[in-house]
Amino acid sequence: MNSFLNVTDITDSGINDRHMFFRRALLGWSKARKTPAQPQSEGDFDEVFDKQFRLTGFSRPLDAKYACNGQDTCDHVHEHLARHQQEPLLKELWWYLVTGPLEYVRGGKVDEARDLELAEGSRLRMAKLFSKGRVLEMVWLIAHANHHAWQVNYLFEAAMFGSILDGGKLIRKLDRKEQ
Repeated sequence: MNSFLNVTDITDSGINDRHMFFRRALLGWSKARKTPAQPQSEGDFDEVFDKQFRLTGFSRPLDAKYACNGQDTCDHVHEHLARHQQEPLLKELWWYLVTGPLEYVRGGKVDEARDLELAEGSRLRMAKLFSKGRVLEMVWLIAHANHHAWQVNYLFEAAMFGSILDGGKLIRKLDRKEQ
């Protein structure tokens, strides 16, 4: 996800919410699509982007066995959480990656404390899962949340529109830490 946000100084400043992703998604929510892509699609990085990292327009339908049903907590996530029900942190992580952010942006009210709570909540769950050796289970959820943000709930699209519609307050704060 950070590669799409053009984060080159991540090791210097650490992963944080300096991009104000949730705020951007909230501001752009009214402009983003509201129905999941049908069919959901896929493409390898070198197929989807050219040498200048511009979109080529290429994609192919995602095999039906890999496409999810498009719910906020979809059938694939329910199956994944059921297989790992002994680890409640996975369910909490999904809430901080998808369910919580969707509740926030759908609410339509900017709340700095909520922005920070969502960012910190996801970081803490990831750190705890990593310390428990639940890396594969965690990475699956993160990857699927990423899929949802692109093709199911369109949080990335909303954040893009939010970057345009913010009235200039977030200009030049997207890809570098403040000096």
